[in-house]
Amino acid sequence: MAKKVKGNRVQVILECTEHKDSGMPGTSRYITTKNRKNTPERG
Repeated sequence: MAKKVKGNRVQVILECTEHKDSGMPGTSRYITTKNRKNTPERG
């Protein structure tokens, strides 16, 4: 279970497009956080 993120930090899920395009089953996903205050223009 993911931790609750406080304040300006939001969770971002990255999905590997190379793996997806290769036709192999399964998907590689990575979870990280970003600070909305530092990059407000990027949603």
